[in-house]
Amino acid sequence: MLHDVVVNPPSGRAENIIIFFHGYGSSGAAMAQHVGGLLAPHLPETKIYCPDGPIKIGEDRAGRTYHSWFPVEDMLDNPDADTAAARMRMAVPQMA
Repeated sequence: MLHDVVVNPPSGRAENIIIFFHGYGSSGAAMAQHVGGLLAPHLPETKIYCPDGPIKIGEDRAGRTYHSWFPVEDMLDNPDADTAAARMRMAVPQMA
């Protein structure tokens, strides 16, 4: 089960849902703060979900955690699109 950060609609009534997936080394909370906070006023009947990736890769002194959707540590210095795509496909069932 993923941890979701939710930005509730300003109207209090959700007619729409948007899901934002963060990038490597970020979090649902960061997405909710940056993207959700900017969009919510313009989408008054939209609930915005910002889940954390399932792999915790770190934590800062304030307790904020950083995540990844699939392992990439071995590709940071030498990125490979085919390897990343295969790992991304493997992560999809965790997002359901």
